[in-house]
Amino acid sequence: MQMSVTAVSLPGQPANFAKQDKIHLGYLDSLRGVAAFYVMLSHLRAEVVLRTDPARLPAHFLSATGWMDYGLVAVMIFIVLSGYCLMIPVTRSSDRQLRGGALTYLRRRARRILPPYYAALLLSLAVIALETKLRQGVVSHWADVSTGDFQPGVLLSHLFLIHNLRTAWAYQINGPLWSVATEWQIYFLFPALLLPLWRRFGVGAAVAAGILLGSIPHFLLHHRLDVACPQFIGLFALGMGAAALSFQREMSEKVVARWGIVAAVVLCASFGGILLHHSWFMEHPVEIDPIIGFGVASFLIFCTQWLRTKSNQPLPPGIRVLQSPLLIALGAMSYSLYLVHYLILGSMHLFLIRAGQTPVTSFAVMAVFGLPLAIAAAYLFHITIERRFMTQH
Repeated sequence: MQMSVTAVSLPGQPANFAKQDKIHLGYLDSLRGVAAFYVMLSHLRAEVVLRTDPARLPAHFLSATGWMDYGLVAVMIFIVLSGYCLMIPVTRSSDRQLRGGALTYLRRRARRILPPYYAALLLSLAVIALETKLRQGVVSHWADVSTGDFQPGVLLSHLFLIHNLRTAWAYQINGPLWSVATEWQIYFLFPALLLPLWRRFGVGAAVAAGILLGSIPHFLLHHRLDVACPQFIGLFALGMGAAALSFQREMSEKVVARWGIVAAVVLCASFGGILLHHSWFMEHPVEIDPIIGFGVASFLIFCTQWLRTKSNQPLPPGIRVLQSPLLIALGAMSYSLYLVHYLILGSMHLFLIRAGQTPVTSFAVMAVFGLPLAIAAAYLFHITIERRFMTQH
């Protein structure tokens, strides 16, 4: 969720790609921006639902906003994109190695991820301290917001990015930050395990190992580590595999079309199943998440291959929308939006609760005023903090 890939150079490619020195992949940023915006919508709904006595929530409100209840799927898209973007420079290098080696790669990732994360963490703690009186007595099933944020375990776990390992820590301070910890931990597996497997045995071995490794904690630890979503390792590996296939060789028109069909079928079936059987799908993440990840990975292969092989042809409507400057700009600041949006929505909701507003009214006010304010705050955070640390992969 923290990378920007609008264009990549393609030196050292096979002769049939030599005609293309650079390819514009703005759709990757757009996907990231759309995913971040949907996460914000999901947390808007969650903020109202989880801070409200269920008896006060009208059935029509829950039905009308039910489509916002799948923020975790957007986070899954982030993880697939992360694996994809980090793999691109490896696949286009002559030696299939990380630029500068594993340690240099980790330093680049740390510089890109950690300063904005810690800035958002400090900002979150400051906001919580200022809101102490507002938070007293507020009903919440999201987290123990009134007492838990400043406990030593919570603070230390967030400091070392291990707060995703325990439910008591994961959603404290700034709930969405749990996935930053999960992604940060996956970064270490990329050079240590997934890349060596890819080099030695190919894409299939790396993807299979990622899915298997991500599934083991669920079964061996009896769900105790499910809060960290270790199955995201498999999603990251699927993104890696998609990048390797996207840049390996030119695909025929029929093969590109097949990837598009696979993506459409898998994603439509997955999202349809989630809408129709939400509880069952959410209770089986180890089985379902890799399927969704495969659908996303297939879509990435389709889009990139289309842009590489059909650069002179009109873009399909979906890719054309995702190549729009507005969505690309949103994607460029998606990490900032992810880090700070909940501070704005949560603070606004606390004021609305204290003002005696109903849940539905609070939702409407936050939708009309809170969402634009969150985007504005994210942009300010982006230009003052995040942009200083944006580097190549």
